[in-house]
Amino acid sequence: MGRTPLIALLAVLLIGCAEPTEPVAPGDRFAGEWMVEQPFHAGYEASWYLFHESGQLEHLRDCVGRAGFVSNASDSIRCQFGDRWSAEDGDTLVIDGACSDALGREMVLGFPADTNANAVGQSAVEVVSVGGEDGWHFEWDWVWQKCGDASCVPALDQCR
Repeated sequence: MGRTPLIALLAVLLIGCAEPTEPVAPGDRFAGEWMVEQPFHAGYEASWYLFHESGQLEHLRDCVGRAGFVSNASDSIRCQFGDRWSAEDGDTLVIDGACSDALGREMVLGFPADTNANAVGQSAVEVVSVGGEDGWHFEWDWVWQKCGDASCVPALDQCR
């Protein structure tokens, strides 16, 4: 057997073992419209955000008050969602935060690996860190719901 067929065979084997050329992007889970609502407190609030595939984050509208912010451990600094986002992996959402002390901070949020609750409301989202610091938290229990082809329907009738 000459060298040429052997090289061709090796090339075919290597191509067959190669990884796909278009892997699924980590942000695919997060791209699209989401409703972030706070249904477990006396004062209902909900906000709709569009996570563009480009990394732009667009605030669409609010119901009663704005949802989508975190506070430090002493509640002295509050950061709300800015206008950019990214995903470190399929479970970690990173949002640029606009904070009350005029500093920008990266808000790192952890989502459960099971994506089934995305369509009905994901309540187990955690604040991993803000600006590299832990101890930050949501002021209330926010529920994250990924909207499908139509906008999500809020729990409060007056917001529909």
